[in-house]
Amino acid sequence: MSNEPQILNRTKYGSLVYCKSCAQFHLSYGQFHLSLCKKEFVNFYKFLKSLDLDYWEQHYGNGTKRKIPIPTLQDNLYLMLTRAELEEIKGLMQYDRQSLSILSVDDIDYQFILN
Repeated sequence: MSNEPQILNRTKYGSLVYCKSCAQFHLSYGQFHLSLCKKEFVNFYKFLKSLDLDYWEQHYGNGTKRKIPIPTLQDNLYLMLTRAELEEIKGLMQYDRQSLSILSVDDIDYQFILN
């Protein structure tokens, strides 16, 4: 069906889906989900690429594991990420329709117990 959401990219912790019916990119990563129109998607990606990771990691020092803040419209709410998480999100946003891969069993973080 042409109106079904199309999975553009996925990783162990997130996915990028495009929904033609609402013309939105849905970026899910960890505990957050962003719905972005094309312009917002492009601008968000440019913002992520422009972040000075070394500055933020030094700014927050040893105070917290996640040191890279992503501001939201709510002044007192930031998404805090590690360098690895940020790189994974940027990787999710750089989708290539030719190279979509299926998750392997090793990518699924689940303890399987045989009775």
